[in-house]
Amino acid sequence: MDRDALNAFRVGALAAIALCTLACGARTDLEPLTLDANTAMDSVSDRVPVDRVLPRPDVSLRSCDGSPLPRPGSVQSARSTGRWGVTAVFDPATRRILVLGGSPSGGTRASSPFALEVDTGRSVPLRLDGVGMLPIGAVAVWDERRSRAVVVAGRYPDGGFFEPSATVLDVRIQGDTARVSRLADYPAGAVDGVAIAIDPERDALVATGGSNGSVPATTAFGATWSLSLAAASPSWERRASEAQSPPAGTRRQMGWDPTRRQLVLAGGWMGVTRDRRAWALEGDRWREVAGTLDAIPDDTTGLVWDPRACGFVMTVGRCSAELWLLRVGVRAEMALLGRLQRSMGFAGADGPALFRDDRNDGLLLLGGENCQMSGFVAEVFERVPIVR
Repeated sequence: MDRDALNAFRVGALAAIALCTLACGARTDLEPLTLDANTAMDSVSDRVPVDRVLPRPDVSLRSCDGSPLPRPGSVQSARSTGRWGVTAVFDPATRRILVLGGSPSGGTRASSPFALEVDTGRSVPLRLDGVGMLPIGAVAVWDERRSRAVVVAGRYPDGGFFEPSATVLDVRIQGDTARVSRLADYPAGAVDGVAIAIDPERDALVATGGSNGSVPATTAFGATWSLSLAAASPSWERRASEAQSPPAGTRRQMGWDPTRRQLVLAGGWMGVTRDRRAWALEGDRWREVAGTLDAIPDDTTGLVWDPRACGFVMTVGRCSAELWLLRVGVRAEMALLGRLQRSMGFAGADGPALFRDDRNDGLLLLGGENCQMSGFVAEVFERVPIVR
């Protein structure tokens, strides 16, 4: 096959993969794949059985105190109410995961919110006050200083379809009621797949990326925005221009690194291509970090910091049950912590909500898509102890 024909075949194959992903759902069968270690992105997204396809060199990372890195213990699983496009935050004071929005099965109606008590596994329905419904597939953070969730964008049912929104919501729980008010709309307009996190030093919500909701994403947003959380009437301000931000992409994950006092961004998509890079926000400019990610975060609740391991803990999806550590400095360094040991025979979920449980020194996982049954919600809540 000559070069032109080979290139045409590759383009056609990629288009077919994208169309199959949209029409058929993600594949879960295993298929071996080898990529060059210098490759920053892989464009065969749906063929990759696990979002770790690069050879991992021997890793010598250690915990903050010099001890070996932690590993996950045996998972405690319990059945829970499933949601499609779930939005969730964890309130450590009340020890409840607040499930805000989502749909029962990817259908045309939104689900009512509920609170999941992590110590008992009991679900408590929440009544809505201030809005008729919460969105599907929004992103959210827990503003601990004000005991509220901030929910950004998401989709609302509209004639059988889900349309992206620019709405930003303030959600506070009082008893069995979720009281919702609106904050300033997202400045780039209706957006889907935006990355958000709180910058605690500036007491601000930072957001970047996302798309206009087209499938595949044809219009992605590149600038970085900031919303003051302390202001009585907060408004969005541009924190970094498109030229000073990562290339436009969607569904990246962001988190705060307290040791380096900076926000970190990792993974995501550029159209139908997985992105295997990380960035650090230094002042008002993002720096691309050297190195290629061995694994890409799959959980949907941002990068989760582990203070004793000095890095971000993440799942990688695709039934792999792998738990990874990401540390971002001069380079992006990663280490495989281990595989989740599930006693109930459940292979795992793609895109779960993931939280750090400081009181019990463990992790909490909720929902996602059943990795063995594409299109089905994973109706499971899991506690993962960390073994030091």
